[in-house]
Amino acid sequence: MTTTEAIKTVKEKFPHVRPIPIENVACWEGSKMENYQNLKLDTRLYQWKGDLLKAVTLVLKLQNKI
Repeated sequence: MTTTEAIKTVKEKFPHVRPIPIENVACWEGSKMENYQNLKLDTRLYQWKGDLLKAVTLVLKLQNKI
């Protein structure tokens, strides 16, 4: 799935979640391990919880980045 399609799909599934974190995470270009580590780091740093955490995880999974 392309980045644009993944972002659109996640925004439709989670319409009330802030779009900027989803768009930023969707553009990560690292390996699966690097993306997973960045996700864990950003989750702690930005205190992502609930639907926002689900949305950023989903956008990575849809693109096969984690």
